[in-house]
Amino acid sequence: MRNILIVIILALLGYAIYDKFIKEPVLVKGISVSGLHSCIYSENKIACFGDKVLGPDSDVVKFQNIIEVSSGLYHLCVISREQIKCFGSNSSGQLNSPKDFRYISQLKAGAYHNCVIDDGVVRCWGDNTFGQSLPPSDFKNVLEISLGSNHSCARSNKEIKCWGDNSNNQANVPNELISVSQICAGDGYTCVIDARVLKCWGKTPFSRYDIPENFVGLEKISCGPQYLCGIAGNAIQCISGTGVRKMKIPELENPIDVQVGFDHICVLNDKFEVKCVGGNRLGQLLISTDELN
Repeated sequence: MRNILIVIILALLGYAIYDKFIKEPVLVKGISVSGLHSCIYSENKIACFGDKVLGPDSDVVKFQNIIEVSSGLYHLCVISREQIKCFGSNSSGQLNSPKDFRYISQLKAGAYHNCVIDDGVVRCWGDNTFGQSLPPSDFKNVLEISLGSNHSCARSNKEIKCWGDNSNNQANVPNELISVSQICAGDGYTCVIDARVLKCWGKTPFSRYDIPENFVGLEKISCGPQYLCGIAGNAIQCISGTGVRKMKIPELENPIDVQVGFDHICVLNDKFEVKCVGGNRLGQLLISTDELN
């Protein structure tokens, strides 16, 4: 009898451990938003919602040792410790990443092109209609890159350079910048966080409005075609064609990342929770972290 009880207890303990194991949620490592889709990723899996950016037959892909994911309009690229791989539309060769990288420290996707920082130098591929995939060959020690629809920007410890489409002066970097901590290339415009204050040039979605004096203390920004959003303390602030709008994402405090699509916004917080608001015509707001399990 005693032996039977021991067996039952061990079986129950084993079930409890197994049950906890399979139900333990996978941490969301990051988000990637563009166009009409929203993606979340863990260390080993990417799940996308809305537009079929991963291809017509898949919303989830497995990929080992994910470091960074970046979304274009109809494609997505991922960098791991071993390689770069891109999914989705290849209309402009944006999936054809080079193979001879040395040391990649950052990856970003534009509408139809991609760039990386490879050993301090910018390298790009994909659409080059406006020269957006031809970075200056003499620009080195690059720390950050950001890609708009048809132009690209990069920041070193000394200067900022932009190239590609300049029809709205979005590639003409001002001289009076002081201490830039982030660059953000959008659709026909470019913004920076300069001494924690937002500064922009080109044709922004809020061109008829001045940037408000209280739009300061920014830690991170994301530049979309209709909205520009930033993190300031525990709040998300957004500027659109109708002026400034402050919003707190319900039950999602301490945001660490915000990304803007065509007409929707997604936020990730320090508890690795994700919340999206805005347009939902293709289901881009219906984020489920269960897809990462």
